[in-house]
Amino acid sequence: MVDGDSVFMRCSAFRELAEHIAESASRGTRVVVTGRLQQRSYEDKQDIKRWVIEVIIEDAGVSLRFATAKVNKVSREKVTHPAESWENTSNPWGGEGQEHELAMAGAGFGGQEAPF
Repeated sequence: MVDGDSVFMRCSAFRELAEHIAESASRGTRVVVTGRLQQRSYEDKQDIKRWVIEVIIEDAGVSLRFATAKVNKVSREKVTHPAESWENTSNPWGGEGQEHELAMAGAGFGGQEAPF
């Protein structure tokens, strides 16, 4: 049974979910997401008001239609507060910049500049 044609939309994920997506999927990987549709407006660089509809991801997984996956459960021993980790490093992204790119990719920006 097929629901219909595929729809490709901008998606945003946050915190641990964004990190897990960045670690589990790469550009071109088929994913399945569930979440909420959100409509918002912004002004572009030419001061033109634009509207965008995006999915705020609540859950995600890689598609198993053309691939296999092995699930690794993440241990939740101690969750650190973001302010604690920033105190111990000069780079708030925790590395040499690659983690920032992964976090942005997981947040739906694909390593590109945000549209606003």
